[in-house]
Amino acid sequence: KKMAKILVTGASGLLGRAVMRAFQDVDVLGIVYSRPSIEGSKTVKCDLKDEKALRKVIQDYQPTTIIHCAAERRPDVCANDSSSAIDLNVRVTEDIARISKEVGAWMLYISTDYVFNGENPPYKPSDDPSPLSVYGRSKWEGEQAVWKHITCAGILRVPVLYGPVEKLEESAVTVLLKNVLDKKPATIDDWQIRYPTHVDDVALACRKLCDRKDKHCGVTGTWHFSGKEKFTKYGMAKLLGEIFKKDVSHLTPDPNPPSGDKRPHDCHLDTTIINVMGFLKTRPFIDGVRSCLQDHVQ
Repeated sequence: KKMAKILVTGASGLLGRAVMRAFQDVDVLGIVYSRPSIEGSKTVKCDLKDEKALRKVIQDYQPTTIIHCAAERRPDVCANDSSSAIDLNVRVTEDIARISKEVGAWMLYISTDYVFNGENPPYKPSDDPSPLSVYGRSKWEGEQAVWKHITCAGILRVPVLYGPVEKLEESAVTVLLKNVLDKKPATIDDWQIRYPTHVDDVALACRKLCDRKDKHCGVTGTWHFSGKEKFTKYGMAKLLGEIFKKDVSHLTPDPNPPSGDKRPHDCHLDTTIINVMGFLKTRPFIDGVRSCLQDHVQ
C-alpha cells in the first residue's frame, strides 16, 4: 500500500492552513500562490489557473489525496468578476479532478452551504441545490465537475468559517470585531442566519475522512459539516462585545436582506451522516472565537 501523500490547494488560506496543521505528521505538500509560504510546512508556489504548471506539480508529487480548498469565497467579488470566480471555482476544480484521476489520487473538494437557496432548512446532502448567487452557483458547478471525472471522491460542504486569522478580513466572522472596536456607528445584518464553524474542526473532519479512505481503500459521498449554534452577524458582533467587554451600542441591527449578490436566508446543514460516521466534533462558538481573537483586541 502506498504511503499517504496529501496535496492541499489554497494552503495559505484560513482553511488551508488548518488542513496543513491537521496533516503535519504525514507527507503533506501545500500549493500557495498569492501569499507567502507557511512556517514549517512544505509548500510550492503555483498558479492554479495555469493548467500546465498545476499538472506538473501534481505529477511530480504523486499524491494519494488532493484536498481542494482554494476558492474565491467572497460573494460580492464573485458577482463583480464572475468570469474570474468561475475560472477558479469551476474550471480549476475540473482540471484538478481530471489530473487526480490521471495520478490515481482521491479528491476531497470543499464546498459550501450557499449551494442551497436557504428557504427550506435543514438541508441533507441529498437535497437538490438551487444556489442564488454567482458564488453558490460556481461552487455547485465545481461539485458537478468533480463527479464528471471521478466516481470515487468526497465533497464536504461547510458554512461560514472562522479561526486563527492573520488579519481580521480573512473571515466574515472575525471581521465583525472591527465594527465592535472602531466605535463608528454601523448597521449590521440581523437577517441572515449563519452557523459559524471553526477551521480546525473542519480540518480534523478532513483528516478523519482521509484516514477512513486509506483504511478502506476508498470512500465516496457528499457530507455536511457545521457548527451547531446559529447567529446573525449582529448576534455575533453582540457576543464579541460581551466576550471582550466592549460597548456595542454604536451598532444597529438591520432586519433586511443584505444588498449585493443575493444571500440565502438560512442554509442550516443537516450533519446527521458525518455525525454517525463519528466525525462531527465542533467547539462552542464562544470558546473558539475568544481564543482566535484575544490577540487582536488591544
